[in-house]
Formats: sequence, C-alpha cells, structure tokens
Amino acid sequence: MKIKYEDLLAMRNVFLLSIYAFVMTLVGGALDIIIYYHFYEVTESPLSLGLLYFFPIVFRIFLFLVAGIVVSIMGSISVLILIYFIGLAFDIAIYLLIPFSRETMYLLYIIFTLSALTGPFYAIAIRVLIPDLVSRDMLLRANSIFNIASRSPEIFSPFLGGLLGSLYGYKNAVLILIVFNLISLFPLLLLARLVSTQPRGVGSELRSYLADLSAGISYLRSSRDLLLLLAISSIFSLFMMQFLSVYLLVAVRNLLGVGVDIFGLLVTISNIGGVAGAASLTIYRRSGLGSALTFILIMASGLSILPMAFIYDLYIYVALLLIQDYTATQASILITTIYQERVEKKYLPAFLSLTSFINSLLSALGALSGGYISTQLGIVPSLIITSISISLSALLLLTWNILSPHRTSTREAN
Repeated sequence: MKIKYEDLLAMRNVFLLSIYAFVMTLVGGALDIIIYYHFYEVTESPLSLGLLYFFPIVFRIFLFLVAGIVVSIMGSISVLILIYFIGLAFDIAIYLLIPFSRETMYLLYIIFTLSALTGPFYAIAIRVLIPDLVSRDMLLRANSIFNIASRSPEIFSPFLGGLLGSLYGYKNAVLILIVFNLISLFPLLLLARLVSTQPRGVGSELRSYLADLSAGISYLRSSRDLLLLLAISSIFSLFMMQFLSVYLLVAVRNLLGVGVDIFGLLVTISNIGGVAGAASLTIYRRSGLGSALTFILIMASGLSILPMAFIYDLYIYVALLLIQDYTATQASILITTIYQERVEKKYLPAFLSLTSFINSLLSALGALSGGYISTQLGIVPSLIITSISISLSALLLLTWNILSPHRTSTREAN
C-alpha cells in the first residue's frame, strides 16, 4: 500500500505530540506513586485518600464546559504549553511540602485541587488537536499511537517512583522528576512551529461556542448510539474511579500486605495490558468495529475486578489488572474515535466539553463514594459492588442496543 506524503507529515506531528505525552506521563506516574503512598502513609485513612482524589475532580468539573472555548480561542498547542508551566509551578510547591504532616494536609489538598484545574484544558486540547493533525480515516490509528505513548510510561513509571522514593527519599525523588520533566517541553515547542492553530476572536467565538454547545446536546438527543456510549462511559467513570482512586491501593496494602516498591511494581506490570490494548488497535485505519464491542470490553473490564475480592495472590492480581487495563484502554480509544468520526469538527470542542463534564461529574462522585464505602463496608464488599455494577450496566446497555428497533444514522443526527 502506497503511503501518502501528507500522511507521513501528519504522523510526524503525531509522534512529536506523543513524545511530549510520553515524558509527561512518565513523570506524572512516578510522582503519583510517591505522593499518594506518602499521603496514605501519614493519614492511614481511605476516606482521606478518596478526598485527595475528590477535591481536584469536583472543582474542575465545570471547567470542562469552558475548556472548549479556551482551546478554540487560544489554539490547542498554546494551551498545552501554558499547562506545562502551570504544572511545573505546582510540582515545585509539592516538593517544598515534603515530608507531609497532618498539619500541612490542607495545603496539599489546595495544591492538588488547583493543579487539577488544568486537566479539562489538557484533555480537550489533545482530543481536538489530533483530528487537526491527521485525516479522518487515520483517526483510530493516531489515537492508538498517542495512547501507546501516553500509556507505555505507566508500565515502569510507578516502579520508577517507588524505586526513587526508596533509594533517595521522597523529597529528592520529586526533585529528580521535576528536572527530568523539562525534556517534555522541547517537542511541544517544535510542534508549535510546525502546526498552525490560529487564535480566534473572543466575542464571536463565544457566541459560536454557545451555539455549538447546544448542537452538542442535539447530537446526543438525536443519536442513540452516541447517547448509549455516553451512558456507559459515565457509569464506567463512576465505578472505575472508586477502584483506581481508593480500592486498588487499599486492597494491595491491606489484603496483599506489600510496600510502596511492590505496589509500584504491581501497577507497572499491569499497565502492560493498557499498552497492549492500544497497540492492538493500530492495525485498523478506522473504528468500523462498532459500538457493541465497546460494551463488551467494559463488561470484561468490570468482571476482572471481582476475583480480587476473594483471591489474595500477587500474581493473580497482576493477571487480573492486565485484563482490566487491556479492555478498558481499548474501550476508551474506541469511544473517543467514534466521537471524533461522527461529530462535525466545528462542533467537536463543545461536544467533548459536554461529554467530559458529565464523565468528570461521575468520576468525582466515584472518588468520594469510594473512600466512604470502603470505610463503612470494608474493601472486599466494595470490590464486589464495583465489579457487578460495571459489568451489569454494560450488559443491560448492550442488550438495549441490540434489541432496540430504532437505530439513528449519522445523517439523522446531523
């Protein structure tokens, strides 16, 4: 098959964006292991750990509704550069707080909350930028390559964080990671020179964006497939956030009884599943796999959590987390690609802002309820509830999708 010169240039830009994401994810994953483990070490409270996830999520929820217009006005790449420098400032602030103490916990909550406010702008900027870099029939491949770059550091970043924390102490480890993160700025600056994303007028763009936001709601009301995808992704966000933010760490520490280095290694190995899931989708140029597969993947991801409540073996946990990450990553990529393919490009920032707002709202509830439920019921019942809720919801929505006689076409949605 002959490869077009335009496709080569497009993939070059995707690779530059992927290098930036690779380094950012590597540093962020290592920092998370150090910070969250040190935090739980000081507080010994699952509820406090859940709140550390909850506050950053809940305060950034409504920013998803305005992230689209900021990206439209400034341009995706300019937003990403600004986010880099804001993140650098907050990383330095966390470094100055180590070692944590109960007296300074409130400062950590404030820093995490403020730093998380950049999350909506990063998420929307990336998902809007990729369709600008490649043609429509290369979206699935580009999304998969970017996902590999942003997920592959998770294979070793948790172990790296645990190793650096064990060898050099928490404070020195954070300083090393801050300095290393400077590398991620250079491919982003190069991409800014190669790709033009012109800023637009604020007044006219605001009026246009409000109309696009209304159009995004119309897309959801008119297309049953998009509505069902939003429903299952929202349910998945709720219960999976419970698992990832609280249950996994508590289960590994309390049920398996391992330290930060083994916990980091466990998460590191499990992330291979996510990278493998993304890599397996790069062979497809388009997402023509259909939305039904997404429900099946989410169902499998939910079921993989259930045995963790009954089998307390390190190797079993690794195998189950491999399955969970493999299926969840594929489902996430498929949902994003289907959105990008079926929604007109001019409506995409507003549409993604709307769907991301809904998912983030459910994620915030998941982080808060995860800490509360595990405190009240214990970790074993919590794992069972989360697993059954995810898999049963996916099964019911898949059945509805198959048996319902009405199938809205893309043309009808438009």
